Amino acid sequence: MALVRCPECDSEVSEKANACPKCGNPLQSAPVETEKTATRSPRRKIILAISIVVIAMASFIFYNRWTHMPAEEKEAIERKLTKIITPKMKGSYRVTIVSAKIDERKKDNGKAWDSFNGNPDVVVILSIGGNRLETLAQKNTLNPKWNKSGRMRFMSGDENVQVHAYDKDALKHDIIGECRKGPLDSFSKDGNKISIDCGQMKDLVLTFEKIGNF
Repeated sequence: MALVRCPECDSEVSEKANACPKCGNPLQSAPVETEKTATRSPRRKIILAISIVVIAMASFIFYNRWTHMPAEEKEAIERKLTKIITPKMKGSYRVTIVSAKIDERKKDNGKAWDSFNGNPDVVVILSIGGNRLETLAQKNTLNPKWNKSGRMRFMSGDENVQVHAYDKDALKHDIIGECRKGPLDSFSKDGNKISIDCGQMKDLVLTFEKIGNF
């Protein structure tokens, strides 16, 4: 065990002593920085700097690839992410056909939907995986609101959504929109609400409220 001299009384004292046993003078000073301690901090800084550079490069490569990626490939990735993040829509749901917006004129001839420049009497039929829900006609309007609800049961969440909308007339119904979308789980959901564009019908709002497992 090495001995050192007390600067106060010149007595020999162990180098590990906190104070001189003879005069009580404190001996321990701030710990000496060892070579290991001295080299640890720079190494950590280097590792941190390298990590930041790697993350920045990976982010740049991903961003550059994403901005030049075809729209179809982006949609495929988004659908996969939606399936991972969003729980499967399985079970019994109360489905509501809420509202929609209709183009002012017929697309094929540019004329009004009904006689005397009248607006359409809009009916929507919604079919999802064997379930069917039909509204009553909302008369003479380009902004129909039905709030028609019905119970539907989904077995997997992979069911397709089929929409048939028409202008109800006495003799011949005019098609407003017919489309097949899906699968159900692929839709971007605002809470329990989805929005669909279908032909000359825009922003068809549907809501889904889970009421049971099956």
